[in-house]
Amino acid sequence: MKAVEAGFEIMEVAFNAKFLSLPTKDLLLKLAKEVGAKSNQLPSVRFFSIDIHNQEYPKKVFNEEGFEFISISPASVFADSVYQILSEERLLEVPLKVVVCDKGAVDRSEKLVEKLLKHKKNKIKKIELIYLLKKRLKAGIVKETKVEKREYW
Repeated sequence: MKAVEAGFEIMEVAFNAKFLSLPTKDLLLKLAKEVGAKSNQLPSVRFFSIDIHNQEYPKKVFNEEGFEFISISPASVFADSVYQILSEERLLEVPLKVVVCDKGAVDRSEKLVEKLLKHKKNKIKKIELIYLLKKRLKAGIVKETKVEKREYW
């Protein structure tokens, strides 16, 4: 049976992966009963996500319910676009800085820098990553931001 693919967007609700996995599981069980199908005859369902902050939470929940979860990094596509813009604007020789705006952005920012430096037409010598540390009063309200560290790649 052909695989069914579904997108997943992380939300603030702590249990949202269950909102997708439990009804999907129920639907597959109902389908199996109605058509008398065995589990290997049912569609296999996989959930995909692009650029989420916490890959382990949804993966764990989907896996516990018997579904595959795949996190996709858009770093290569972003790097191609950024490189093209830098090239068109003749900015490849200018020192490049990437600001890592919070802890949730570390992985995707580092992947973007890696892809820029490994770009097939690369002329960039080094990139400075500036890691910020934010203190929040509550979600969406930042009390203080400071530079936590700087790295050169």
